[in-house]
Amino acid sequence: MAMYPVQLHRAATFLGDRAKDKLRHEEVGVRATVKVRFNGRSSRDLVNPETDLYQEEYHPWGQNDWILPLED
Repeated sequence: MAMYPVQLHRAATFLGDRAKDKLRHEEVGVRATVKVRFNGRSSRDLVNPETDLYQEEYHPWGQNDWILPLED
């Protein structure tokens, strides 16, 4: 999922929907800790662990604020 953030978003949406439908929870939040490493850099968070991914939207052609920028 770290290589394809859309999969992370789809998994969060699936889990949130399942919790609402099957477990009958009204207030649902899905958070994740995802670490990535690029080209020998130290590992970093792909998303903010405090972000509720279930409430976020995925924009395939736009900016997704829930994906953290890569810093040097």
